[in-house]
Amino acid sequence: MTDELAPDVSSLYSAPIVLWVEDELSRDYLSQLWQDDPLIKFCIAGGKENIRGVVHDARSQGFRHVCGLLDRDFGVSNRDRWSRNEHGIFIPDVHEIENYLLDPDALAGCELNTEPRSAEEIGDRLRQRADELRAWMACRKTIIEMREVTLRDFLPHPTCEEIPDIEQAKSYIEDSAWYSSLDERTQELVRPNYLSDRLKADHDSYGSCLEGDAWIKEFSGKELLHHIRDWIYTRGSGRGIQRDSDVAKAVGRWQVENGFIPQVLSELLAALRSRVAS
Repeated sequence: MTDELAPDVSSLYSAPIVLWVEDELSRDYLSQLWQDDPLIKFCIAGGKENIRGVVHDARSQGFRHVCGLLDRDFGVSNRDRWSRNEHGIFIPDVHEIENYLLDPDALAGCELNTEPRSAEEIGDRLRQRADELRAWMACRKTIIEMREVTLRDFLPHPTCEEIPDIEQAKSYIEDSAWYSSLDERTQELVRPNYLSDRLKADHDSYGSCLEGDAWIKEFSGKELLHHIRDWIYTRGSGRGIQRDSDVAKAVGRWQVENGFIPQVLSELLAALRSRVAS
């Protein structure tokens, strides 16, 4: 840390481990699951877009104990590199943090199952809803894939020294590998049957997930949690985000009390704590 750092930033990062998360639900669930570990302070970023930047800025200023937890969404997990993670960004192997709450036994056993519903009923209802979401998930994944094709190798911003005049600005863009291949990429996206083939492949892939238990990891956890939340939690107060957090904390308590903490989240806690010991 340097003397130039603002006092409020130093105070913000004064805990042994600081973990930026996307929202209140992530904080409330992990706090419950990790039993309010005194080494960890949670900061809420208000969405994943901010986390990489704020973690990079903090670590570049010497706060190497500042980390971030990102939903995988349609990307790739880096779970296999957590023990040697040099950038402080952790991406689990499920679509989003809510997927860890899609535990029929925990949902049935927690104190907020006020109806009450059985684990079998909850599991069946979640699977049925996931099946209804196949086309929506395929659409979202196809959009992501099309965006990646379009923006892959997108040119970075130049330095001011590189662009002394408008002609050089034009050359910088035109001469880039991204710009020169843009027409080819666009033609690929609009070729006959590209869209229908891509959507069908993604739709079939999500169908395969439903043949086993992979759907619990691969489908939108938020959408499935919202679908099941008010079906089991029928007598509580509060609305929306508060009810999500209530269920998250209740599921977390049940998982702790019954020895069913998701293994990956135990690994995450161990990886974070190892930073204090090192």
